[in-house]
Amino acid sequence: MRKNIIKLILAVFLITYGEHYYYLGLNKLGVNLSDSYLTESIIILIFYVLVFILIYFLYREELSRDFRRFKRNIFPNILMSIVFFVVVTLLIAVANYIGNTLAISFKVNYVGLNNQNIFNESFDIDFVFNLLKNILIIPSIKCIIWVLGISQIISSKNKSIIISGLFGAAIAVISTKTSVIYMLINGIPYFTLYASLAYIYRKYNTNIWFSIISALFYSLFGSVLLIRLFGS
Repeated sequence: MRKNIIKLILAVFLITYGEHYYYLGLNKLGVNLSDSYLTESIIILIFYVLVFILIYFLYREELSRDFRRFKRNIFPNILMSIVFFVVVTLLIAVANYIGNTLAISFKVNYVGLNNQNIFNESFDIDFVFNLLKNILIIPSIKCIIWVLGISQIISSKNKSIIISGLFGAAIAVISTKTSVIYMLINGIPYFTLYASLAYIYRKYNTNIWFSIISALFYSLFGSVLLIRLFGS
């Protein structure tokens, strides 16, 4: 238990404060991020690649074991992940609707959780950086931390699902430093996302790859699915 708590603390520190200290270190080394947009994009991507490697190192035993289990029936498992992705996307759409309705009632701004449709963008270096960082790496990191990390220290299935949602939502909105009501309302879709991914993990074979792949499908195709179902 103590080992799992330490791993989670390190992982949370990396995703929450790592970027700040990464930039401080670069400044001390004399690296100027304003040299060019391309240079800045590369440096930021390198940071998230390093974080992913470190997170993978922390949870490599669980990730490797679960991947071996996942690939034994890889095609049925991918199909199941697609089903999970559709359900998660629809749940987040409902959460966004509820959040937006509450925001109007309380007269606060609502940002919510809306993925961009990268398939409408031109294929260039920005597309590649965005795909790697925001669509693939960051969702995987957060899924590992808020689902696997928390589940390892909380034995109760229902409690771990709720706490995964609460922690994921809190980290997503607390940095805005705005009113409590703003953070509560804008945290609704994030709670829905991470609680849903935790539910998938705890209720379906405790294999983190179901949650990771469902999260990646959501990042890639969530906006496309909603447009197909409900229009623009």
